[in-house]
This record gives sequence, C-alpha cells and structure tokens, in this order.
Amino acid sequence: MPALSASRTCLVVLGASLAAGSAAGTASAAAALQKRLQEIAVEKQALYNCSIGIAVETGAGLVVSAGNDGSFAWGSVTKLATGAALMQQVAARRISLDTPVAPLIDPLLVREGLGRMHVLFGPRADSITLEHLLAMKSGIPDYDTATPYPPPPTDAFRKAVYAQPAAEWPPARLLNLSYVRKGKLEFEPGAHWAYSSTNFVLAGLLLARLSNATRWDAYGQAALLSPLPAQRRSSYALDFASHGTPAAHGAVRGFDRTSYNGANASARPGVDVSDVAGVFGGWTASDIVAPPASVARLVYDLFGASGPRLLARQYVDEMIPGARDAAGGGQSDWARGAPLSGGRVASAAS
Repeated sequence: MPALSASRTCLVVLGASLAAGSAAGTASAAAALQKRLQEIAVEKQALYNCSIGIAVETGAGLVVSAGNDGSFAWGSVTKLATGAALMQQVAARRISLDTPVAPLIDPLLVREGLGRMHVLFGPRADSITLEHLLAMKSGIPDYDTATPYPPPPTDAFRKAVYAQPAAEWPPARLLNLSYVRKGKLEFEPGAHWAYSSTNFVLAGLLLARLSNATRWDAYGQAALLSPLPAQRRSSYALDFASHGTPAAHGAVRGFDRTSYNGANASARPGVDVSDVAGVFGGWTASDIVAPPASVARLVYDLFGASGPRLLARQYVDEMIPGARDAAGGGQSDWARGAPLSGGRVASAAS
C-alpha cells in the first residue's frame, strides 16, 4: 500500500467476500452475524481508538455491514481493480500478458511531457510486458520511499507530500521524480519480484491508451463494472479519486500514526491527512474511496462462485497464485508468485 494510505492506521477496514452456499444464508444467521461483527467493531474501535468498518457479501445474497459504513480511502486495494480491468482487456483480446507495454504507453508519456519508457528506465524497459507490470516483476523503481529499516524510519515521498498538502501528484509528477526516472531498472524484467506501486501508475496509463483516452485522467476507472447488469452496477458506491483530497471525496477522516521522518507514533490523534492530496498520488495504484460494503461486493463480483461476474473464471485464475495447479492445469513459475504478487497479476494488496 502506498505510504500515505498505509499510514492511516485510524482507518482500519475490512471488506470480506464468502462463497455461495454459506451457512449464513438465512435471515436469522445474518442477524447473528451482524450482531457479532458489530461487537467486534465496537471492541476494536475502543482498543485502537479508530474507526472500523466490516462488510460481508455471499453468493446466497447475504450482505452484512457493521461498524462505520462511511467511505474509506482504500489505498492499494485499488490495485485489485486495476489488475482486473487489465485482465478484462486481455479477455477482450486487446492485449496479452506477454505484450511489451512500451509501444502502448510511450505516446501518453510523451504527451505528458516525459520521455519514452527507455528514456525513463533504460533500454531494457522496452522488454517489460503486461505480466511484468502486474506481477511486480518489471524492475521499475518505486515512487513510494517508505523505508522502515534500518531505523530510523524515513520516507522522502511522505515528507515532500506533507510539505505541500494541497499539491496533487499526477502520473507525470511521480514518474519524473529523480529516484524513479533514473535511466535504469532495479533488475532485469522478469528476473525478480519487488513491490513497486509505480507499476500500477503505468498500468493506468496503459488502460487509458487501450480505452482511447486522450489524457490520463480522461480514463474512467468505473468502466471496470461495465460487465455487470445495470441494477448491480447501481448498487456500488465506488469513487475513484484521480483529483482532490480525501476530505473532498467524503472519506472518513484519517490520521498518520507512523514514526517516519522522526514523527511520534504514540501521539494522538496523529497527523490529519484528510486534506492531503498526495494520499491519492498513485492514481490507479491507490485512489479508491468507498464504503466497506462496496469493496466486499467488488471482491465477490470478481472472485465469487455465482452471480454476474466481472471476469470469466479462466482470467480470474490468472490472478490467484496456484489456482491453475489446484484445477489440475499445472503450476508455472509465474503462478507461484511472491506474497501479494497475485500470480501473473496483482490480486491482493498490502
């Protein structure tokens, strides 16, 4: 999760999705579950002095929410949506996981006043494929500089964002950071795994190009929901915050309680980040604002066992390490993945 989103420890949230046929499918079971989840939310809110929201959705039609049902800034959960949106493009045969992305992304980079991929990241960047981006195997440097070890914890990006809280961090500004566009990769594409949110900024530019958007912020991230019936789509309350601050998007107030850059992690309530635009600096890596119930629905509509689907099962399986092996199809190197790499594409977020 990008540094600023991860820092909002006051925003402890959970969106859960259970398989169809759950024992909680009856009204009485739903009431009992809601009661217990509410007890947990109240207990943990008191323990951590924060706001907690919990949501569960199952294929049997059970929808249960407890605690704070307001909209939270979900940080890197956005990567789940971005990965799924690109897998929709794969399913539509507009791109494949093995497609080099530079020829598609370069025109938007140039339009934003940046160099091409090989200028930003070195000549080997031209061999980076869609799979490399989504599986965190591209070698592209991370704009998120949160470094907890060795102590003391430091974070140059957080410091820069806090110094100008009203300033936005669009893709061009992030990609133009000296430690991101350093003319070389951290490693050969495909050789290693390393978490880098910059991959998903570039993934957003790729989606913008594939959707024929003329600018990065002209790409409509909500298009992810287009395969669903209209009534199902209307039940969502997903907000994609490409501009503005958490407060401007109605997000539950959040606070930074970390010890980066000499901050006192024990101080309460912490640093208020509600008016810090850089919280959404990662765009397609970190800009979802939504209540827990909508995120639980998103997870179910992607991974659930029944009902309308965002993706056919064969493409969802590409997002789950080991899924092909469990289905008897054999498990390749890419499906093993490191934790949170999500197999060939990101299917989870830190």
